Amino acid sequence: MVYWFEEIKDQDREELGEKASNLGKLMEHEVDVPYGFAVGKDAFETFLRENQIKERIEKKLREVNPDDLENVKKVSEDIQNLIRSKDITEEDVSAIKEAYGNINISRKVRNAGNKAASLVGGQRETEFVAVRASPIGGNSSLYKTKIGVNGKDSVVETIKEVWASFYSPEAIFYRKKKRGAESLGIIVQKMEESDVSGSLYTSDPLTGQESVVIEAVYGIGSSLKEGAALPDRFLVEKSSATIRSRDIAEKKWKIERDPKTGKTVKKKVPSRERDEKTLTDQKVNKILEKAKEVERILGEPQKIDFSLKRGQVSVISSRKMQTGNKPSTKSEGEGFIQGFPASTGIGVGEAKIVYDAYKVGNPEGRVILCSKASKKLITSMEKASAIVTDRGGISSSAAVLARKFHIPMLVGCQNATDRIGEGEEITADCNQGKIIKGSAESSQAGGNRGEGAERKALTGTEVLEIEEEPGGKVSIEKGKSTRWSTDSFREDSKIYRSLSGIEGGAFLMDSYRELVDVEEAVEKGAEQIIIDGRKFDSKIGKVLEVVKSQTDADISLIAEESTEGLYYAIESGLNSIITPESDRYKIEKRLEKAERRFILKKLRELE
Repeated sequence: MVYWFEEIKDQDREELGEKASNLGKLMEHEVDVPYGFAVGKDAFETFLRENQIKERIEKKLREVNPDDLENVKKVSEDIQNLIRSKDITEEDVSAIKEAYGNINISRKVRNAGNKAASLVGGQRETEFVAVRASPIGGNSSLYKTKIGVNGKDSVVETIKEVWASFYSPEAIFYRKKKRGAESLGIIVQKMEESDVSGSLYTSDPLTGQESVVIEAVYGIGSSLKEGAALPDRFLVEKSSATIRSRDIAEKKWKIERDPKTGKTVKKKVPSRERDEKTLTDQKVNKILEKAKEVERILGEPQKIDFSLKRGQVSVISSRKMQTGNKPSTKSEGEGFIQGFPASTGIGVGEAKIVYDAYKVGNPEGRVILCSKASKKLITSMEKASAIVTDRGGISSSAAVLARKFHIPMLVGCQNATDRIGEGEEITADCNQGKIIKGSAESSQAGGNRGEGAERKALTGTEVLEIEEEPGGKVSIEKGKSTRWSTDSFREDSKIYRSLSGIEGGAFLMDSYRELVDVEEAVEKGAEQIIIDGRKFDSKIGKVLEVVKSQTDADISLIAEESTEGLYYAIESGLNSIITPESDRYKIEKRLEKAERRFILKKLRELE
């Protein structure tokens, strides 16, 4: 149930989540990581089961309407209060408290027994720790992080609070709209003193180019994740270590630990330091080397949280980064407010100034303006034209979510909420980082939301996206071989249920031999047929024709950028296309061309 970082193995990822698993791997390679332990998802699931609340929670979630924010908030409040009212099992409480008490003791001494531990100062009650979520699948930006926790009882209660955040309004909304985490692991990690903290991407999150993007603030980095700070920003060429740009913000305050109480406090930054850069060129290069090392160990581009104390770089956490849509349009016109693109696209609409991200009203087609880049803005991300914030960086939780929802977003605009009037029509060019008065023309029109726009289907075919492996059963990431579990339809199958709202389950098909099983699957209750289009390519038209002749069930097609046969998918009346998040925009553009070709064909037939 409790795993010390150095004990975590690759096979523990499904139990502990990506963030915890990566910390174990980094420690194995002797990367400087603040020490701690992880609590597996089995503790969370045992808590729900032993308190007999899992079915009650699932019933509430089935009935929630994600488009009714008040309903989402009420359901969230009910579930979180229910969790807070219950107790963790005595066995798990004992294991957590023992681990916290021994967090300063080496593995060798711990294994020597309690007597040895007590001789070196074990079982302490005064160690300050951070408690973080490590989701199994899904997005860690949605869940609670608590810093400055100390005392065994406080650690136990904080773990319960992080579990409760699995049912926050943002998390419920996200899982209803997209496929989110299936459970939560927990990280309990020693807090270290920080002169500077920050987040970085080992590739540009907007373009995927080989440039490291670093954001940094004074003190502890919690304000960066929360979107409440204006960070310094450094763009560094990965291969040559050349610093391409430095954007230095005015940093009026910082979060740090009170030396007397140990608690985290907000303090003013001395005026002489406010406009100073948080990182010297030498420190930027040191962070760059650490980032390259972490990326090499973990094998793919990463989003890394780091701290810097007396010139030493520590890695707080690391997880696979997601890349947004590359900017391909630009607006014509001079910007009267500048900001930093956090998610690309161009949004045009009336300004809606928001003081409480939960009280937006109807965001449909509006440009939402908010002082803070709060993750609560997620509830507006499906319908708004764009989002603009005075503070926050591209590594804030809100920015990460905006890229997930493909909505244009500008951060760090400083005084946009003061300079733009309610209802004023504006253009938020989140490709070039500027706000233009009125409705500006763009050189490649892409609708109000530009690259972030939701596809306006000419036919009935939807585009759905999948961002993580569904329970580890299947991967549709590029470069990975895929085997579907398709021996026969399984009545307990939950694959894609959260994505497509399937109640009866889905039949998954990736070879011609399975064509004969379609009818049987439908008879057993399959409400959707999912075909791996990558395995059939140009012959997909024939496959769809056979499947359609056997059933009236909804049919979905797995497709990547290179998948052939999209025209035949349209011609066959396909219900939806499922694509990796990184390919969604390209698939949508190809689909639009296929739809136009199909409609032209139908028009010619009428002539």
